[in-house]
Amino acid sequence: MRILLISYYYAPANTIAAIRTTKLTKYLEKNGCIVDVICGEFNFKDEILLNDIRAKQNIISVKGIKFYERMIDEKQNSNLTGTVNPLKKLIEIANRMLTKLFGLNKWVILELVNSYVWYKKAKKILGKKTFQYDVIIASFGPTGSLLLGNYCKRKYNSCKYIVDVRDPIIPEYVTNKILRYFLNKIQMNTFSICDGAVAVSEGLKEYLIRNSFEKGITIITNGYDPKDLDNIKISKNQEKTKKLIFSYTGTLYYGKRDITKLVKALKELVESRLIRRDTIVFYYAGPNNSFVMQYAKEYQLENIIICMGFLPRKEVLKLQMESDVLVLSTWNTHKEKGILTGKFFEYMMFNKPILALISGNKGAEIENIIKDLEIGFTFYNDVDSIDILKKYIVDLYKKKLNGNFKILTNSLKVKEYSY
Repeated sequence: MRILLISYYYAPANTIAAIRTTKLTKYLEKNGCIVDVICGEFNFKDEILLNDIRAKQNIISVKGIKFYERMIDEKQNSNLTGTVNPLKKLIEIANRMLTKLFGLNKWVILELVNSYVWYKKAKKILGKKTFQYDVIIASFGPTGSLLLGNYCKRKYNSCKYIVDVRDPIIPEYVTNKILRYFLNKIQMNTFSICDGAVAVSEGLKEYLIRNSFEKGITIITNGYDPKDLDNIKISKNQEKTKKLIFSYTGTLYYGKRDITKLVKALKELVESRLIRRDTIVFYYAGPNNSFVMQYAKEYQLENIIICMGFLPRKEVLKLQMESDVLVLSTWNTHKEKGILTGKFFEYMMFNKPILALISGNKGAEIENIIKDLEIGFTFYNDVDSIDILKKYIVDLYKKKLNGNFKILTNSLKVKEYSY
């Protein structure tokens, strides 16, 4: 079977969104398929994903709008020391202006414009190739993948067309009527011509059904690839072994991905002397350094919360391997359900307790998985009492100090999430 995978995010892009499509391609090919890829092109590269495609020839990388991609790079990598960026000041000014004009819708507008430019370039390149595919897979987002997938399906109708839905096509926070109109138009066009869909969660399957998707839907969650841990070595730091180590790796969104309650719990536990200040540490690795440092200062935890900045994925995996508790944050609302971040599945590789902080309503899909696999603890920022979270932390803390902190057993259920 010959497959054309259309995915803006793909190896070696240093972003969690590139992992799913890269791993699906890797294991589809191991099972005898031929997969050609058309994707975006990025400056920051993931060494581990690079290994997955080192021998792969049939990848077409297409650049979007240079200024937009520099903005994304700056947003994700602003904490890298020694980075020389002559456009940095201009990007900062443009960011402030666009935020003032459009608020949260800013990135959706920029993504739509960039997607259209990327689609036009990719369409031109594909037009010069002999089209000989049995299946087209378009992985969303961004919308450029859908635009190109829709074009290919219309031109080559005999191909099966599958849409891989990783996020809602129309996010809940998009309030601008014009924006919603364009996104809805792309969504309706896609739904009308595709042959089926793959959703990463039950919540996204519900989203498709709620938006009148009437074709077959298969759920294939994100997963983990144990091969990613080859050649990752942990440092034997005796100082670290005496501390309970939390780590959070990724982006934070105010009101959605929120670690405020965890920071508050740590402060109260230190102040009440239930935890000694010098025996606990919280590492943050991601693009929100200044945001997290503000937390540390506000709660007087500067010597506990350590900001690492944006790290290459190899360093991120090493940090996770050396930690005791892996923290993630997500959200669950009546309109946006099933937000299962790829980071959650990456955490599964380490057999460490996963602490999920969830904003919004109870009943998150991620809680059900954590309970089923017995791999951690779920705390609802907007509903649960902080005392529940403090009790969980103290329990882990006592086990670590008493030498009873156990690595979780990698059950057969967890292994089902391996790519």
